[in-house]
Amino acid sequence: MNAALQAFPATFPTPWAARAFALVNAVAEAGLFDLRDFQQALIESIRARESTGGCIGDEAAYYDCWIESLTTLLGKKGVAPSKLERVETAIRERLASPAHTHGDGHDGHDDDHDHREDGSPQPVFVEAAR
Repeated sequence: MNAALQAFPATFPTPWAARAFALVNAVAEAGLFDLRDFQQALIESIRARESTGGCIGDEAAYYDCWIESLTTLLGKKGVAPSKLERVETAIRERLASPAHTHGDGHDGHDDDHDHREDGSPQPVFVEAAR
């Protein structure tokens, strides 16, 4: 994961917003686009919504723009759904692999995220404080 994203724990208003965030990062990590490309697509999506009188007044509207931007960017890049399925499969396999365990802290990456007792990762969603 991008080092800048690891610096601060993320909070999300809803589980689907957390999933949108995770999808964008997973697809970028898979090399299907650069996060700067996504940032530009998100800016364009927000501008388009605002130019038609829409408002980005809440986090739900903001994350709607994330999904719209991801969909648009993948379409522009010509990424087929089968490619996304392969990326998802690779991520699931990586998370399920013994190399992804954290028993001794020497598995090749930081141990700053939690796993359940069965070894599966904790959900990305963290409810925002109210």
